[in-house]
Amino acid sequence: MKKLLSILSLTISLMFAVFIIPVFAQSPASVTIVGHAFNPTEVTIPTGGRVVWNNIDAVTHTVTADAGQSMTFNSGDLSLNQSYSVTFNSPGVYTYHDAYFSWMTGRVVVQGEAIPTAVPGTSTVTPPPATATQPPPGIPSTGGSAPRDSGSSMPFLLFTAVVGAFGAAAVGLRFWSRGR
Repeated sequence: MKKLLSILSLTISLMFAVFIIPVFAQSPASVTIVGHAFNPTEVTIPTGGRVVWNNIDAVTHTVTADAGQSMTFNSGDLSLNQSYSVTFNSPGVYTYHDAYFSWMTGRVVVQGEAIPTAVPGTSTVTPPPATATQPPPGIPSTGGSAPRDSGSSMPFLLFTAVVGAFGAAAVGLRFWSRGR
């Protein structure tokens, strides 16, 4: 019985490490729009990966696919603190530009096998975060604060996955070593 439990525990640990951890580990590539430039100008992602463009420039920009490519995308106007993301399901090199500032160009290199799907890719635009409003002059503040973005929970999930995998493996090894 102990050997069965140890084998089961090791199998679950390996499955967890092989199938679950990579899902949490893949995070989107990030491109910042600042100083009338895309930074970095080129990103490389796996097939099925996502790129997020964040406009932190004081002026409006776009992320527009160059003509003649197998996949088209267009963010429309991105104001300060707006973001735009695209998921790329087919390998290849995708070039883009800013429709307002022609010298702003970039490339997305997608590596790997194509993902079978009816849609070559998907995109979303995220509005800027809500800002705190100040009371009119002469009205005291209630002391409240603006809502805060707590950020991504991805690091916590990845940490939990790794700790869980190692914990299950340790328990399995302990049972296995006792059964010998």
